[in-house]
Amino acid sequence: MTDNFGPGALAVVRHPLRRRGQQLLFLPVCVIATLLILATVSNADEKHSHANSQSHDEVASPQTECPVMVGNKIDPSIYSDFRGKRVFLCCMFCYEAFTKDPEKYLDKLPQFSIGDSEADENAASGHNEIDNASATGHEHADDDQHGLARVIRFAGRFHPIAVHFPIALIMAAAAAELLGFFASTGKSLFLNASRFMISVGALSGITAWILGLATGASANFPPEFIRAFDMHRWVGTSASFVIVVCAVLCELSYRRNNAAGRTGYRVALVLSVVLMAMTGYLGGTLVYGLDHYTW
Repeated sequence: MTDNFGPGALAVVRHPLRRRGQQLLFLPVCVIATLLILATVSNADEKHSHANSQSHDEVASPQTECPVMVGNKIDPSIYSDFRGKRVFLCCMFCYEAFTKDPEKYLDKLPQFSIGDSEADENAASGHNEIDNASATGHEHADDDQHGLARVIRFAGRFHPIAVHFPIALIMAAAAAELLGFFASTGKSLFLNASRFMISVGALSGITAWILGLATGASANFPPEFIRAFDMHRWVGTSASFVIVVCAVLCELSYRRNNAAGRTGYRVALVLSVVLMAMTGYLGGTLVYGLDHYTW
């Protein structure tokens, strides 16, 4: 009986590994194609709503958008009553922003539009110039709701879903690397698990970063949240870059069996965990408010 583990057998083993790598790289292409298809379907479904938009001289239509984050759909379960009328918001931090200074957002609410009632006209007359000046940089034209801008905005809605994958994978890779460092038995099992998770984490991290840019392209935060938004964007970008560096260092140390490369990978992995935690905190700030960790 002959041994079947010669060079030919090694080539046979490497071939399916290459195929799996190609399948893994093909995954983001499928995701992007799916997003484009969903965006096209969504565009067709909402054409009717854009055809029914009214001018300022017409009767005000029911509220459909958040007055704080202009362009975001309202959540019917989040609202505040002001001057006998119900105002709907898209999230809790918008609720807090509106309740602190409701006068600031009246010009974005059809309930308080000009001609709605004489009392509203008198109450809003002293604020029109200020509100219009502050809203100049935040208004979105109807053209932004169509074409490429619409596709980008729709793709950005998947950022909250996609961002959970790199967070979980990077944390798990760090845990596996720590266990592999201290383990007396099964060391290779933990190190290989770390290698796999950091590779997939880098891929999912880049995907989440791209979707985050799409979200930021149509974001419209109040002035007090602009700094938190900018920090979230740049810290997230830094985290994505460091994660890719981690994956490269891990792969090089594995292929070359280099202890120095492994040390560099571990240092970069710790930095990735720190940046990922900072990014998550800032993202929570944009959703739940500036003081969301206040006891």
